[in-house]
Amino acid sequence: MTRKTLPLRYVVPVILIGIAILWYDFHLFVYLTPTLVDAFFPEDPFYATLFFQVVILAFNGVTRLLGAFVLGFEGDKKGRRFALIVSMGVMSFSALGLALTPTYATIGWLAPLLFFLFRGMQSFALGGEFTGGMLYLVEFAPPKKRSFYGSFSFFGLSLGVLFSSFNLYFFGNQFGEVDFLNWGWRLLYFFGGLVGLLLFYLRTRFHETHLFQESRRALRGEKNPIYELARHHKISFFKAFGIGILEVVGFNLLIAYLVSFWGHEYGMPLELATRINLPGLLIFPIAILILGKLTETFHVKRQAIISAFFVFLFSVPIFYWMGTNGDLEKSIGVALLLCLLAGYMVSLPGIYCELFPTRVRFIGMSVGYNLAVVLFGESTPEFVHTLGNWISEPFNAGFYLTLAAATSLLVLIKIKNKVLFVP
Repeated sequence: MTRKTLPLRYVVPVILIGIAILWYDFHLFVYLTPTLVDAFFPEDPFYATLFFQVVILAFNGVTRLLGAFVLGFEGDKKGRRFALIVSMGVMSFSALGLALTPTYATIGWLAPLLFFLFRGMQSFALGGEFTGGMLYLVEFAPPKKRSFYGSFSFFGLSLGVLFSSFNLYFFGNQFGEVDFLNWGWRLLYFFGGLVGLLLFYLRTRFHETHLFQESRRALRGEKNPIYELARHHKISFFKAFGIGILEVVGFNLLIAYLVSFWGHEYGMPLELATRINLPGLLIFPIAILILGKLTETFHVKRQAIISAFFVFLFSVPIFYWMGTNGDLEKSIGVALLLCLLAGYMVSLPGIYCELFPTRVRFIGMSVGYNLAVVLFGESTPEFVHTLGNWISEPFNAGFYLTLAAATSLLVLIKIKNKVLFVP
């Protein structure tokens, strides 16, 4: 019996929603950190600090890189469709597992062990899902719209962050603080897991991208993507790593960490800090759509260089302006920086895909991008605090973003213009 495939007009929405659910789960984890510590770890602060802040961060980095490596390898060997099915299945199962895991008070040390298992599975899936979805969108798109389609991956990212923020606010008010902290947060993960299962089923009906199919037909014998990447595309790999630094630092600083930054450095209440960032988060997806459309007529490398240069030029002045003025100015500053970052983000999918031939594109993109995440993105709070020993607030945050922009800008200049795609 022939497998019934999904109509082509539904492919882009399914990928976009999948990326949104991915970042929905990621953002839940960032916001629910204190709640998860209370639920799954002993009350002793020593254990909570040791296991959560040290072990879990290192464990996340290792499992994320492992996911990038394994799913990238399988995506280049068996196809983009196969890797995306696996990543969504693992992500859905882990979200449901977190939602159903009993607390430490109920099952003792089995609770943190299960937490490590399911959180590790989430990180593993994250290592291949985002870059895999980005790659599928670009290879699936009509030739003249490849960069624009690729920019939808960052639109999905912005929707996921917004949706998780909305659900946290809605469910928090609906159940009250006590009930939400005790059990209400589980509904958020349960919802993400159920949507993920639906997307898993829909992805089993995907077509394979025609570029991958053509690449497989052109190959003579089996090729090992790892060997070919290491032997012939080392420079492209390090370029992919380098241009990812600005994106991962910008995302983690302006979206994942900035609320905590306002609280730590300025003693700002969580509600006020969240409200300051909200206008920027609402403008961010609109900027992505507009600037993503621009990539159809404006070469992606040129757009990335201009955007990175503006981030380099204005990060410190904008952070200084935000730090020395009121809440309105802070909101405007965050929105301005996110718009500059959006111009850079939407250029990346096309550049990533230009760097690698089809037969090693998945593993080259996934490992290069996620290595930048692990080394510089997830370490953003630590780098900002370290810079704070020599540079006063808020210059430390602006200076770190400036350093990231300078690094990626130097790498971008070394990349030669190509026409999508390398066969």
